[in-house]
Amino acid sequence: MSSTAGIDPAVDRIVARYALPGGEQNHGLLIDSPDRLAFVACQGNDKLLVFDMRAQRVVQAFDIGKDQTSSRSIPRLAGSMWPEKRALSQS
Repeated sequence: MSSTAGIDPAVDRIVARYALPGGEQNHGLLIDSPDRLAFVACQGNDKLLVFDMRAQRVVQAFDIGKDQTSSRSIPRLAGSMWPEKRALSQS
């Protein structure tokens, strides 16, 4: 199982680690700051995880297929799977 870290930018230190159940070899990350969501691409099992940073848990997982786990693919995937995030895919 993959994990991600919470970092305190004031001290530049890891302050927490969070499990990412359903993901293997997380590779790309996109943060949606206003909604406190992290979109995590996992190349080990071709998943896109949606991590709710308030609840500190994975709230949704999508099968995305091979070669879609690069950080450049995440905004497009997030915008197509979560229509309200379409603005992310325009960047």
